[in-house]
Formats: sequence, structure tokens, C-alpha cells
Amino acid sequence: MFINWRKGFSRLMGVLWIPLGTMLLFMKVPERGWKEALIVLALFILFYALTVYVLKGFTWQD
Repeated sequence: MFINWRKGFSRLMGVLWIPLGTMLLFMKVPERGWKEALIVLALFILFYALTVYVLKGFTWQD
């Protein structure tokens, strides 16, 4: 049961990164240029990949 909760938590974190990142992206677009928006998108993808990698590493240790 504990392992299933950890897998569910990692899936929840993976799902939560998507709306947060897109919200930040669309908040930055009107006041800044498209170059900054692309930088924000690249950082979002990097943090998303890092979070998935770390959480999968924790679940794989079981």
C-alpha cells in the first residue's frame, strides 16, 4: 500500500507540473517577448524531467 501511494504521488506531481508550467508560460507571454517565453518553456521541461527522474528513482529503490 505504501508503494502504491508513492507511485500515485509521483504521478500527481507529474500531472501538477503541466498546468503550473503552462500557467507561468502564458503569464509571461503578454508582458515579455517570445524569447523569454521559450526560455520559460525550456526551464519548465527541464524541471519536469528532473522531477520525474528523481521521483522515479525514489520509487525504483523499492
